[in-house]
Formats: sequence, structure tokens, C-alpha cells
Amino acid sequence: MKIDWLSIVAVIGTIGTIVGLVLTIVYAHRADRRKALVYDVAPPLALATVLPERTEHRLSILYEREGYPPLNVKGAYLRFIQLGNLGKEPIRLEDIAHSDPLRLEVAKARVLDMAVSAVSRDVINFHVASFTETSDGQTNSLISFDFLDSQDGAVIRVITDNPTARFGISGTIIGMPQGILQMDDLGQNKTLNAIGCSLAVLLQLSTIAGALFVFRTVTGSWSLLWVFLLPLAALFLPGSIVAIVISTIWPNGPKWPKALNLPNWFVSAYSARRDIYRLNEIDAKILATQALLDQEKNKVKSRNNNGA
Repeated sequence: MKIDWLSIVAVIGTIGTIVGLVLTIVYAHRADRRKALVYDVAPPLALATVLPERTEHRLSILYEREGYPPLNVKGAYLRFIQLGNLGKEPIRLEDIAHSDPLRLEVAKARVLDMAVSAVSRDVINFHVASFTETSDGQTNSLISFDFLDSQDGAVIRVITDNPTARFGISGTIIGMPQGILQMDDLGQNKTLNAIGCSLAVLLQLSTIAGALFVFRTVTGSWSLLWVFLLPLAALFLPGSIVAIVISTIWPNGPKWPKALNLPNWFVSAYSARRDIYRLNEIDAKILATQALLDQEKNKVKSRNNNGA
């Protein structure tokens, strides 16, 4: 009996590709089960600012905090720091190294106030300790919680006296040798990444192999290779499967849960002020351009008058 090796290769290729697809999805989900303590810092929103000092007048802001003497400041700027476990493994209080505790660090600014604005669940018992200043002008505040399940966390509200403050979350979490992550470090899930492209190629080869096997079985020969309906199906089917896998089974990129979103009023206020600043910058550029044009016109007019 003559062995049809091409048909055997087509069947083996189809089965192997399907098995590889299943294993890829399984291992992708297993790799996603990790601890991932992530933070993100919102841009500053000016609550109050003062005019530059003039000889004829002076304006100042008096900031009063309960239990502390009043402070004269030149401004008050609000920021929100989102902090949460965006991985699949829970983070417990015991996972924080005693020699390197979890803390919020603020540099290049004086901290006026700091408090927890929102938490995912009260049961996590999230707290931010009173902040202290070091000799080099940095402000530290210890962070504690009983545990953080996946999507658990909190939003911290911080007010500083200038918009140039630098924020960071430091500390050592057992099981996170890479350290505390920033949201930008994680990136977002993209369709055209290495795994997605590999998956598309595997599905393409699988479908072509299956189409060849069906073609050979139905016709009994390779004399009708000009038939193009099967190749068209081979191009359409993988795209459909990849789209379904990406939209349903494939892991999504990291995002903050609803409980840890920034307040709507903050987002709206910041967006409005940013638009105003952009308009002011455009107006300033227009005025500067107009001034240069007026200077050139005056120069031309002066040369014409001197020539006359």
C-alpha cells in the first residue's frame, strides 16, 4: 500500500498546531499569576497659587493643619497616587520585608497634607502613617495593609507646596524581585506583539495544512490545485479565530479597577485647566509672532522713509 506522506504531514501539522495553541494559552495564563504591586502618580492640580512678588504689593497663602503651626506657602498643589495589586497572587502584610518597609517618598517639595482618599475594600485595612521629613528634605510615609488580593489597593491624596514634587513608592515585597512597578512599566496588551504574531502564523499554517488534507481527500489527486476557494477559507478562518481569542481568552492589559479610578471632578478640572494653558500658550505665540511682524513692518517703513 502506498503511503500518502503529504496527507500524513497535513494531519500531524494540524493536530500539533492545535495542541500548541492550547498550551500557549495555558502557559500565558499561568505566567500571569504573579504578584504585581503597581502605582501611578496623577499630574498636579493647582488648588491655590500666589502672584509673583511686586514692590507695591505682596500676596501670601496661609496653610493651617490641625495640630501644627500655620505655614506661609506660595501655592498648594493636589496629586493622587494610585497603588494596588494588579497581579493574580495576593500580597500579605508578611510579604513586606521588615528591613525595607513599604513607603511613599516625596522629594523636591514640602508636603502639606497626606491621607487615604479611597480604598478598594475596607477589609484590607489600608493605612498611611504620618509623614516625616529627613535631613535631606525628603518626606517619607509608611504604608501598611493586612493583605491585597488581585485588584485591591488604595488612592492616596497628597498636597504639596509646589508642582515639581517627585513621588515614588519604595520597599521590598517578597516574590517581587523586580521591585515596586509603575503603571508605565507594565505596558498594555497589544494584538501585534510577538505572541500574537506567532499565534497568527501557527493558525495560518494549521488551516492551510487542513485545507490541503481536505482537498486531497475530496478530489483524490492534486490535479485541481487551481481551486481557490479553500485557500480563501484558509485566509479567513485564522483571522476570525485570532480575533475571538484576543477578545475573550487572551489576557487583557493591566488597568485600574473602578474603585481605584481618579475622582471625576479631578479629571475634569485638570483637563479644563490643561486646555486653558494650551490656549494661553497659543495666544502667547500668536502675540509674539505678531510683534515680530510689526517690527519687520516698522523696519521696512523706516528704510523707505530714509530712502525718500
